[in-house]
Amino acid sequence: MTTRRGQALRAPIALLAVLLTACTATGEPDRDTLPDAATIATEGSVVEDTSPGRLLVLGAENEISTMRPDGSDAVILAVPDPSIERTQPSWSPDGSRVAWTERRSGNETFLLVADSDGGDVTEWPSPLLAVYIAWSPDGKHLALTGSQDMGDLLLAIAGPDGEIRVIDQGAPVYFDWAPDGTELLARVSGRFEYLAIDGSRRETVPATGEFRLGAHVGASVLLGNEREVGEALALANRQGEIERELLRYAAPMAYVADDTGSRLAVMSRGSPESQELSQIEETDLPIIDAERLFVVETSDGALEEVSRARNIAWFWSPDGRNLLYSTVGAADGFERLQWHVWDGDETKSYRPFSPTGLFGRDYLAYFDQFALSISLWAPDGSAFTYAGGSSLEDAGIWVQKVEGGDPVRVSAGEVAIWSPAMIRP
Repeated sequence: MTTRRGQALRAPIALLAVLLTACTATGEPDRDTLPDAATIATEGSVVEDTSPGRLLVLGAENEISTMRPDGSDAVILAVPDPSIERTQPSWSPDGSRVAWTERRSGNETFLLVADSDGGDVTEWPSPLLAVYIAWSPDGKHLALTGSQDMGDLLLAIAGPDGEIRVIDQGAPVYFDWAPDGTELLARVSGRFEYLAIDGSRRETVPATGEFRLGAHVGASVLLGNEREVGEALALANRQGEIERELLRYAAPMAYVADDTGSRLAVMSRGSPESQELSQIEETDLPIIDAERLFVVETSDGALEEVSRARNIAWFWSPDGRNLLYSTVGAADGFERLQWHVWDGDETKSYRPFSPTGLFGRDYLAYFDQFALSISLWAPDGSAFTYAGGSSLEDAGIWVQKVEGGDPVRVSAGEVAIWSPAMIRP
């Protein structure tokens, strides 16, 4: 991890330790993740793929491209240039545009937006190099967080006219767009606030839990509510007033809501409180055991256990039917990650792999933030993509069909994101 990215969103040390352990080969020189995919031959298995949409790929030489899910019809949005640092390529909500930031010689930084077909590239000077970018729901604005140095992170809004306005700063920084696109629910230096995108208004949202990320679930906000022992996962109104508590857990906790807001995939990371909480015999809410992945219904709090393995990250399919999650375990004498898909009744498991450095350290480490704005899933839920490999020789971008079979390596690259809409492939 570079110093800048280590500073960035500040993943919990325990989670980073698991990721780094998972991707380190026992008895080999220290290499926490696979090397840059560009150092490996780019000829991969290319097969016909009927999954819709396109992949957005960031390469090891900072090139940015889109391609069909089988790796064909590549469109270069930014040519390879190791002297330019490019970060956070992000699809617009309709898949028609891509945004990213660049740091060039002289330490100058820029925000760029291009049509996804490679046309009409526009750039503006930026006060920061982004470690996270999220488009507004209507695609008119961009929210960015990042920094130029080792100081606080900046939270900025870019408008259609290219004006980039810094609306807050601190560390850590997490945020979620309000559904109407006029404000952000942000956690900055521990404060939960609603921030108007024009910088004109700031409203504090009371929250007592050690919750790193608040998010919108339907008309409510999801927050942590402190209890005498542990915390309660709660739905609240925008003023922070509790509407309904769903379950209890020992902080810290991570969750991802499906697009409908009807289900949450949740897991407590465990803490010294975990043992104390597990000894409570009577409680008004169900208690989830640490390090186990659960799904909870937001309507009635119904709880179902999904996995007892060492869970790392999870993402709902676009239709909310399937949950993609990764675990860490031993495979062929190495510690690897492994993807699984849970459909509510059964779980399918896929080939173990090691993630690329960028994918593991930035995206999987902060998956609950990224799950608000990116998708590893094909728009129809038929397949998913990831960056990594089972060895040094096959590192790159992979596509795995949910129905099974071997994954297919479609390209070299450090990270891949599937287009969020059913755009023409």
